Amino acid sequence: MNVDVALAGLLDWKSPRHLEHVRALVESEEPGADGLIEAFLGQHDASMQVTSVLCRVLAERDRDRDPSYVLKFFGKGRKGDPADWPLRRNPYRSPMSSAYGIPRLRRLKPVENLAPGLKSWSAHRRSISVLGLGDTGEPAAAALLAGRLADRHPKIRIAVASSVRRLDRQGALPAESLGPLGDGLVSCLSHREEAVVRNAAAALALPALRERLVEVSRAGELSPVAQSAVDDALKGDVVPLNQIWPGEVV
Repeated sequence: MNVDVALAGLLDWKSPRHLEHVRALVESEEPGADGLIEAFLGQHDASMQVTSVLCRVLAERDRDRDPSYVLKFFGKGRKGDPADWPLRRNPYRSPMSSAYGIPRLRRLKPVENLAPGLKSWSAHRRSISVLGLGDTGEPAAAALLAGRLADRHPKIRIAVASSVRRLDRQGALPAESLGPLGDGLVSCLSHREEAVVRNAAAALALPALRERLVEVSRAGELSPVAQSAVDDALKGDVVPLNQIWPGEVV
């Protein structure tokens, strides 16, 4: 699929082939592809829906790209209104940061900038940092995530489990992180909320952590709900990841 066709298809948000069009833009090796994408972005700069996807596409195509382009578009209103300056100055506080690909751009030092949010009093901000760290694809994020597996808020534990799965997809789970991550995820199997249990089991089913899941299953000390979740995970039946941008394959 050439870039012009993919860009035209991008505007058909309800098309069953929309993901295919976005992925074609990410993976295109067509000469001049970046220039065509940038030109299209400039033509549709009043649409947050279009600008967020194309900013993310450009970040996926070159993670070492000059990030000035995304800061130009980030936070614009639907009619091209000026950005919300507090968010422009610290986009790592915004739930839209991954939609624009900000955690993917290495020159913005995403791990360093997301880490402080993990200690915030706000569960919402902690959640943004956790999801952003999983999106970075950086091995340094793994140890930071392990520390939030005991978070008092269930949604943070769920977000950590999802982020561990995303890091694994990118080969970003270093060996030294597997012990702390495994310990934290196993402890989540005893949580009172089934969603936490099932997401933890899904993360433990990753090849790098699977032995921990087998061990805890054999021990026979899990609740019926947890044992069911573990059995399902060992069979490959795990909860799906929530798509964080329209081009993510989940």
